[in-house]
Amino acid sequence: LHTDAAAGTASVATMAERARADGYAWAIVADRSPSAFPRGASADAFRAKTKEIGAGSDPEFELFQGIVVDVLPDGRLDADDDTLQRADVVIGQVNDGFAPDGGPQDAAGMTARLLAAVRHPRLHLLDLPSGGCRGGAPAWDADLDGVLEACAEHGTAIAWSGLPHRQLLTEAEHARAQALGLWAFPAADAHDEDGVDQALLAVAVARRHGWPADRILTSLDAEAFKAFLDRKGRD
Repeated sequence: LHTDAAAGTASVATMAERARADGYAWAIVADRSPSAFPRGASADAFRAKTKEIGAGSDPEFELFQGIVVDVLPDGRLDADDDTLQRADVVIGQVNDGFAPDGGPQDAAGMTARLLAAVRHPRLHLLDLPSGGCRGGAPAWDADLDGVLEACAEHGTAIAWSGLPHRQLLTEAEHARAQALGLWAFPAADAHDEDGVDQALLAVAVARRHGWPADRILTSLDAEAFKAFLDRKGRD
């Protein structure tokens, strides 16, 4: 769930209430990091949301505080250490095809960028490892097989968006991720209340590509999801 702290249009309370009304037992509030285009949230804005997120939880519904961090051209995550430690869930996303010198990033550079993010002990999910959008920017040129292998080695799950124009992983890539035993997170990627329904499309993608329910993070209850988060960096 994105909120009005960054690219979303509604408050934490409004987004949480919609998710609760739709029958979800938990959700992640995850605004984008400062460098994200078109609008990211500052570290101060992230900390300011902590109290609101805590107030949105109760024994029947739990809100996790997440952050969608831009993976910068050199592989660093676009958040300070304090923010990364405070976040329950850290989601990495590449938002441009530029190298550190400002020019286009080649396959070797993009692969190294993604691998650096996957190896970070606080990165739980890698969003859209193929990059791009349908009808828009092309997918990143990278050794995705190597990136998926690194996800398996470092306990990083892959995520994809419920936005229709961002369904980019190929059948072969979904199959390879499953063969490696990866966890997957089909995300709503909701920027407003109605966007919560996009989770249904994201789950439909998982079904179409044969993902078993026991490797889908959103099929877990809140305690089991916490256990997955706690394992990151320790396995």
